[in-house]
Amino acid sequence: MSHSVTQTGSNNDPHYDGRALAALGDVVVVVPNWRLGVLGFFSLMQSDDVPINVGLLDQAESLRWTARNVDAFGGNKSDLVVVGHGSGASALAYHLMLGQGLSDVAPILKVILMSESPMTRYPVFKRGQESVKRERWNTSVQLLCKDAEPSLLSCLRGLPVEELLRRQRAAPLELPQFFPMLSVMWPVHLWKALKIPSNVTVLLGFSDHEGPDLMDFFQRFFQLGEETNTREAVRTILELLSFSSADATAILNHYLEDAANASWADQLLSDLLAVCPVRFYAEYLRKSGNTVRGYVLHRQGADGQQLSKLPRDYAARLLLGSPLVLGTSSPEEKALSRGVIAQWASFLKTGLLIPANVSLKVGVTAIDMKSFTHPSATWTPDLRKEECEKLRPHFSAFMQ
Repeated sequence: MSHSVTQTGSNNDPHYDGRALAALGDVVVVVPNWRLGVLGFFSLMQSDDVPINVGLLDQAESLRWTARNVDAFGGNKSDLVVVGHGSGASALAYHLMLGQGLSDVAPILKVILMSESPMTRYPVFKRGQESVKRERWNTSVQLLCKDAEPSLLSCLRGLPVEELLRRQRAAPLELPQFFPMLSVMWPVHLWKALKIPSNVTVLLGFSDHEGPDLMDFFQRFFQLGEETNTREAVRTILELLSFSSADATAILNHYLEDAANASWADQLLSDLLAVCPVRFYAEYLRKSGNTVRGYVLHRQGADGQQLSKLPRDYAARLLLGSPLVLGTSSPEEKALSRGVIAQWASFLKTGLLIPANVSLKVGVTAIDMKSFTHPSATWTPDLRKEECEKLRPHFSAFMQ
C-alpha cells in the first residue's frame, strides 16, 4: 500500500493500519515507509549529477523487500498486488511503466490506483532551466549553502540531517518535487526502458469529492486568504502545472461559464488532477490490452441535504478498514468498509470483482464498481464525462 504523501507522514497513520483488511480479507498487508520531504524529494535542477526523487527509489526497494520476504509472512511473491492512493497511485504507475513494476524480482500483475494516475500533472521544470519559479523550491534548504557554489551538493551532504529537517519544518509548505516526467526523475537508461503496461489487471477510480482537499492544499501552499481573487489563484496553479497562458485561459473560461457555481475552482482541480487523469488512463490501459475495472465513490442525499465533507482518501480508508479500527466511525461507515473489503479482497486474490458490476450503498454513500472488458462499458455513474472530453486536448501528449 502506497500512501498519498511526499512531505510528511508514515505507516503509523491509524487510517493506514491495515489490520482489518488483513483479518477480514485474508491477505498479507504491507505498508512501507520511504524517505519524504527534503530527504526524499529535494532536487537541484541545476545539476545532472544530483539524484532526485530518491523517495521513489525507496518505494522500488520496498517492493523488492516484500517480494524477497513475503513468503515468511504467509504470502506469495508470485501474487503481489500494489495499491496506491493520490500521489502514491501516480508513483506506482511510474514503477509499472518501468518494466511492469520490478519484474526482475517478481511480476506485478494486479494493481489498484485511487484518485490519480501517471497522467496527473505535477510541476515540471527542466534541468538547467533558469526560472524564478524554480528558485522558490527548496530555497530555505539551499540558503544553508548559499556561498558553496559550485559545490552545493557536497555542502548539503556535509550538513547534519537535523538541520535539513529543521529548515523543512520552518519553511512554508512546499509543493513536492515529484513530477510525472520520467525523463526528469529517472536516469536515461531507465527512461529508455519504459514500457506500456500489458497483461496487467487494474482496478482504478475516483470520488465525487476530490476537489475540496486539492483546493485546500493549494490555498495553504500559496497562503491564500478569503480576499484572494480565486480566478487569478487558479491561473497561477495552472501555470505552475505547465499549462500555457492560452490553455489556462481556455480552461478557466470553460469553468467560469456557470457563474452561479460557487465551487467551480474545486471542480476544475478535481477534473484536471484526479477524475480525468484516471478516466483517460483507464482508456489507455484498456486499449493496450490490459484488464481494467473501475470504481466511483459518490454521495447523494435528499434534496437540500447538506452532506459532510469526506477526506479525499476515503476509499483507501474503507479498504484498509480504518472505520472498523477507529472508535469514531458510524455504523454505516463500518458496514460500508466491510463491504469494500469483501469485494476488493476478491480482486486482490483473483483479479476479479464478483459480480463484475456491483454497487455498494450504505446511507448516502455508495461505491459503484464496473468491468471495462466490453469496449462500450462506461463509468457508473458516468461522472464528469463531458468535462473530461473538453479537457482531452490538454492530455493529448499522454494519449499518444
